[in-house]
Amino acid sequence: MNLVRRLGIPLAAALVAATIATILAPIRLPAEPGRRVESMKLKPLVDTHEFMEHVVEGAFATLKQGVSEKPADAKAWRSVRDTSLLLGESGNLLLIRKPDDADAADWSKLSIALRESGDTLSKAAKAKNYDASRKAYLVLVQTCNACHTQYGDDGEPKIMP
Repeated sequence: MNLVRRLGIPLAAALVAATIATILAPIRLPAEPGRRVESMKLKPLVDTHEFMEHVVEGAFATLKQGVSEKPADAKAWRSVRDTSLLLGESGNLLLIRKPDDADAADWSKLSIALRESGDTLSKAAKAKNYDASRKAYLVLVQTCNACHTQYGDDGEPKIMP
């Protein structure tokens, strides 16, 4: 209200509008000379095989160890939750990595199933419910194997719980 009294309604309204426009303006990254700024379109940095090898495999190994027995403390539960969230988010990232020969609907269905199974497991881990976590983990393994059966090299790799 002090701003309005000091500047008057029209000037205060213009200042507020300019502030909002600045906040809502699209962020533009500086371009290197001679290079166009890329759009906000999602673009994978690696192919699906490399993504699985460098992101998913490590997270899965950590998760497998984390649910092999009931987590002993808050730190162990946090690890299960964190890795299940990473695997769930991997489902989102797989949506932009559809292989050329893959059916878009099937690929999306399996990618979303990974996202959902990771989310279910993360919620069970947050609640520190081992039985629900173990059950959700097994669903996640089945989800991975369903995708590998359809899109992997001769159905490989099969994930063992």
